Amino acid sequence: MGPSLESLEPVLQDIKERYNTPTLALALDLLEPTAPAHIVQHTERNLGPIDILVNITPAIYYRPFNREPDINTDWWPSLERNLRAPIALTHAVLSSMTTRGTGIIISTVSTVAALDFPFMSSQGVAKAGLLKFHQQLDVETRSKGILSFAVNPGPIPSHIHDPNMSIFMDPEHFAREQSFQSELTSIASGMDWAAAGLASGTFVALCAEPKAMMLSGLYVEAERDLGELLAEMEKDPGRVKRERLYVLKVDEI
Repeated sequence: MGPSLESLEPVLQDIKERYNTPTLALALDLLEPTAPAHIVQHTERNLGPIDILVNITPAIYYRPFNREPDINTDWWPSLERNLRAPIALTHAVLSSMTTRGTGIIISTVSTVAALDFPFMSSQGVAKAGLLKFHQQLDVETRSKGILSFAVNPGPIPSHIHDPNMSIFMDPEHFAREQSFQSELTSIASGMDWAAAGLASGTFVALCAEPKAMMLSGLYVEAERDLGELLAEMEKDPGRVKRERLYVLKVDEI
């Protein structure tokens, strides 16, 4: 799916030429109530049952909350695109997956789900909710043969998230404020951009590696070596559950 069918055409052509694989392009607003069910039904009619669903959540939205002129204009829609849309798509594929007793669901999250970043309240709420959703979903669906993962793909440059992209800002834009620039620079100073194939490689590994079942319902960091993580978990299978690792939680003394 993409913003327009025209924007997806080069991707479709590349897939056909390289892999001779059937493809289907759709351009829909995922916040439309009927869109997720329509996507699933249309895909199943043309390509067959959906075995793997990958929810790629939108690019970062940031703005000081007190600078939101109307939270219903940008703040809520951003949260819904990052939280409601992937949950709705997940719900739409679950019936078929449950009937067949198999399926894998992956959603992209980020460190903002657990860490504190300024000007990212909408993203933080959405990513935390999505992380908790996968944690909860696994409790209900793993026994039915359905695995789910919340994956942080790392800081990957793309057409919607380009570290070299120059952004025009009018003189009154909040991002021109010195305090904002200082905080943003401090956060980004130690950041290294991840390889373009890191996320897709992690998705493939989670789908293809039988041992990855141990990570179902948990937070998966793509920049961490998956083989080493699984080997650590095999040494002490009960530790993750005992110490409640890789999940959203509130610690108390």
